[in-house]
Parts: sequence; structure tokens; C-alpha cells
Amino acid sequence: MRDNDFTKDLSKDPAKVGSLLLRYTTTDMPIHKELISSEECKQFFRDKIIVVNSHLERKTGVIVEALSKICERVLVSSAMVKSVDQAVLAYIKTLQHVETFIDIEYDENDLEDGWANIIKEVNDSKRGVVILDDGAHIIETANKRNLPLNNIISYVEQTTKGANKISQLYSNLIGFPTVLVGYSDFKAKIENQEALGESTVAKTITYTNDQINNSTCVIVGYGSVGKGIAKKCIALGGKVIICEINQMRRNEAERDGYEAISRLADRIHLADFVFTATGSTKPVVTRDDILKAKNGCRFINVGSGRYEIDMKFLDSILRRYSITSNDGSILETIYFLDNKNERYIRVLTDGYPINLYKIDPLYSGDPPRVIDAILSLMIKSAIEATKYRSNRYIIQTSELNVEEWINNEWNKCYKH
Repeated sequence: MRDNDFTKDLSKDPAKVGSLLLRYTTTDMPIHKELISSEECKQFFRDKIIVVNSHLERKTGVIVEALSKICERVLVSSAMVKSVDQAVLAYIKTLQHVETFIDIEYDENDLEDGWANIIKEVNDSKRGVVILDDGAHIIETANKRNLPLNNIISYVEQTTKGANKISQLYSNLIGFPTVLVGYSDFKAKIENQEALGESTVAKTITYTNDQINNSTCVIVGYGSVGKGIAKKCIALGGKVIICEINQMRRNEAERDGYEAISRLADRIHLADFVFTATGSTKPVVTRDDILKAKNGCRFINVGSGRYEIDMKFLDSILRRYSITSNDGSILETIYFLDNKNERYIRVLTDGYPINLYKIDPLYSGDPPRVIDAILSLMIKSAIEATKYRSNRYIIQTSELNVEEWINNEWNKCYKH
């Protein structure tokens, strides 16, 4: 069979494509492979029900497939429809012991119903339940719909935004061991600062056919993600301005050699690129900011969901044009701000986080080695949390000694 015939054959069977994607991705995830095959892991998950709410692509698909072989049931949903890989989802649906609560045809509003249905399954279960990855959506849905949360023996929140929600808004709902991997020092450095910073800038250059060199880059938010983006932009010859409402972080940015401001409006007229990296659920780039922006300015969301840029305002603009990939995914949209089509701004990936928006199944999300480490840290934390004895339910990774474990595994597998 010729290569092109093989490709055509695969295109008729998305599940087969998903299977192949997972098969070769597994070889890029040695920490996970060793951990999931350990007796400790098999014993822990053997009679459990696992909830995985994740950005469903090839790396997270590997985890779902592996768990399906050692636990009683895996309940799978997605944190964002736009990040779901259709081939991976098709394959996951063929696996024994896996039930999916996500469909490629869903819009973002359908997700909450899926999370509510998972909560019902969890409450009806006669087995211990472990929640993994972006479970804050499920906790939030339980709070919104006044639903109980029973039978949960361990919950690991992998996202920084989710960790913020749990610690700041929903700690009163937590009556089970909960590990905030989103606050892990390892995640902040290896994923947020290094991998996400690099991939954000690389995808921006690729999707726009533009360059950072000699461009002015305004970065909104100076947490670990913002620091990573700033570092990469400087390395490529860009001028970086940090916009941060927190005075201590502004001081830190200035010590790191950047100009730091508290109001985006003060410098947006200079920006060629605006990266938002705050994790906010409300726009940090407002309508007024957009109208004051430099002509042709590009806006890139690196937060969570379609929140950080005022997309409600932009969606109301009828004079716009989208540049799409072969599968119809939106690379960039040009919004015309006047009737003469002379004033315009550009938004990448339809306002969704650029690192999660699925353009190509091979290049969505973080690199396999990073996801390998973070998801392995998550699984190890879930196990260790059930052994931890404390009068508090919310636990940091530093209290479980899993930071030392993952650093050792990382150095063993990836540091040369």
C-alpha cells in the first residue's frame, strides 16, 4: 500500500488514527509508562472509578487508555470543546471501561451538562472515586446546581486557574483529600514558564507568518506563564512591556529589566503583540483597550477559556475576516474597527488559549515530555493524598514529597 493510500485509508477511520497517535505518543512518555505499570499504581486504581476532565488530545488520551486497563471505570469529559482531538475521542470511545461525557458536536454550553451527569455517576457509585486534571469545573458545577459530592477519596487539580478557584471560592465544598498540583513549583517552572512560554511564542510566529524581532510585545500578567513568554520574546529580539495590577509583581518585572505598567491603556497604542496570561474569567483586554490599540495589533490569549479578551464586543463586529486551517480551525481573525476598513486589529485562535486550541493533532497542548511529567505528578499525588493524615483537606504537593520524586524522574528521563 502506498503512503498516500494509507493516509486515505486512515481518514475514513478516525478511531484508527487516534489509536496510532496514542501508540507512538506513549513512547515519548517514559515516566508515565513506568508509574502506571507499577504494582503501587495497579493496586491503588484496581477497584476505583476515575474521573478525567481534561483537554482531550493525544497526550491526555494516553493517560485515559492506560487507566482504562487498571481501574473499574474511567469517566471522561473535556475542559474545552475547542481542544478536543476528534480522532483521539473516537478511539477513546472504543475502549472498554471508558464512558465519555463529551462530543465533538458540543458547544461550550453543553459541557456543564456533561459535568452534571458525571456528578450523578459519582454520587451513585459504590466505589471510591478519584478526580484528575481540571476537576474545578466539576466542583463548580456541583456548587452551581446544588449537587452533593459523595464517594470521592482523592482529587488532584492540575491547572493553576482551577487551583485558584478551589482555594479561593470552593474550599467549603471540599470534604476529601485535594492536592493542588496547579501550585506546584515543578509545574510553574517546567510547564508554565518554560514549555508554555516557548510554545506560545512559537505558535504565534507560525500562525501569523510574522516575527517577534523588533516588535513591541505587551504581556498582561507576570505570573509563571507571563515570565516565560517575556523571556522568549526578549530572546528573539522583541521589546517587552509587562502589564500587571499587582504591585509586587510589577516591582519584580522591573528588577528583571522590563518596563512595567498597571494599565494596558497606557501602552496599547505601541503594541504589535498583546499576550494575556492572567487566568482571569473576565476580560483584561476591554473594548476601550481594543479601540485604542495600534493598527494591526495582534491579541493572543494564553489564559483559560475565551475570557481574557473582550470577545463579546468583538463577536458583535460584523466586518471581520477569518484565516482558517484546512480543517476549518481559525488561525487568525481580522476585525475592522471602521467603515473604511482602515482601522483593524487581529485575534489569534478565535480568542481561545493558543496553547490548547486544536489546529493540528501533533502540535496541540504542551510537548509530550512536559505532559508526561505533569500527569505523572498528578497520578502520584492522587495516590499519596489518600495516605496523608491531616485535619485539612486541601494539600500542597510539597507536603507529600512528590516534588522531589518528580524532579528525580525528570532528571533521570530528560536531563542530559
